[in-house]
Amino acid sequence: MTTHLLIPFVLGGSIALALWLTSIRRSRTKGVRAREGKLVGVDGRQWGKWEPVDWKYPPVRPWDDFDLETTKPPPYRAFKYQHLTTMGIRSMPFDEWFEVDNQFPTYLRLRQDRYRTRGRKVCQTLPGAELAARELCLSIAEYTTQRYPALFKVSRRGKGWFGEDEIREVEVLGLGVRWDFDQEDPMAVAGLMVQDDLAVMMEGGDGMYYFKAGFVALAGSWRLEDKIGRDLRYIHMSGDVPEYMSKLDMSMNRFFQKLRLEKPVARNNYTFVRGSELAWETSAKGPEDLFDQLAKGPSTKALRQAGLEPSEPADPSEIWLRQERQTLRRLPRSGAVVFTVHSYLEPIVDMLDEPGVPGRMASTVRSWKGDVYKHKNGELYHSLLPCLDAQHAKQVAAGVTVEGKASHEYPY
Repeated sequence: MTTHLLIPFVLGGSIALALWLTSIRRSRTKGVRAREGKLVGVDGRQWGKWEPVDWKYPPVRPWDDFDLETTKPPPYRAFKYQHLTTMGIRSMPFDEWFEVDNQFPTYLRLRQDRYRTRGRKVCQTLPGAELAARELCLSIAEYTTQRYPALFKVSRRGKGWFGEDEIREVEVLGLGVRWDFDQEDPMAVAGLMVQDDLAVMMEGGDGMYYFKAGFVALAGSWRLEDKIGRDLRYIHMSGDVPEYMSKLDMSMNRFFQKLRLEKPVARNNYTFVRGSELAWETSAKGPEDLFDQLAKGPSTKALRQAGLEPSEPADPSEIWLRQERQTLRRLPRSGAVVFTVHSYLEPIVDMLDEPGVPGRMASTVRSWKGDVYKHKNGELYHSLLPCLDAQHAKQVAAGVTVEGKASHEYPY
């Protein structure tokens, strides 16, 4: 499983978030006080209570010459020479909330199929999260139609939340897809408008953040049905995030508590997988419906009943790089924190000629230690090393790259 999310947020998400937050570790009690027997945070707000904020989103700069056919996925290479347990976050301009590329039609078809065939296993809104789901849906519709006017078109009615007339319907131009906001599940529409998986986290009266609504169709190695309704601690502990309780637990939750409306953030992470299984990594995790999240996979008996065998070390030609671009932002009306995950898949063999990439990749694999090695299923991917080392040696000899010198700007 990758080092990621919250949600996992495992990831597909799970370790991710965890990693963001080691740098903001705090004590378990600092900044917390009681008011009339109820816990409140440093801003004096009672936990679990949020007053809607009349906050205007910054203008989104239109990508006027966006071309769906020619816009390729960003060439992320989100690994460093040394794997560190502090993966940096960066400020995210509002223009960059969601990335759309020429894989959008493929992702849309896959997400539609997953929602049609799996329903509540990929999309849910728990009681109390209805406002947050609708707010997220409208926020995404406002963003996509402003950022990608050549791809998205809306029809409106009466005054809405954002200073414009409220969106009633969204159409994806050229793809024959249209959503009526009066007739369809807001959480489902939100999840189909973009290539990202979505998780809506809401603060409880105990100050913890809970996974209350989401559309999770392409996570690869974790399932919404196992995480929905759970708090950050359970989400990460069930994902075996290395050193979570000792280093990350309280700092992560405080990060969520203090996340400001005007300060959205982004990060990238990576993992290796076997093959191009975007929605679910059957080759590593077994059949999706046989997956046991506590065992981190199906039993050997269940695998063999399904006609499969436990995974063996992978041949380099079978290994793909799975990367995620993740964002976090707070919604002003509901106070929910939205976690987004855009997953990208590329075969390793396609990047062996990129300057500096083989050496950097080999170095990061070798730097996995202990729980990180286990979490990333390192034993399956060490077969990469001879291939990467050989290609790196060729690049050094040819003067294409310099030993130990970074020739890139993270996360590329």
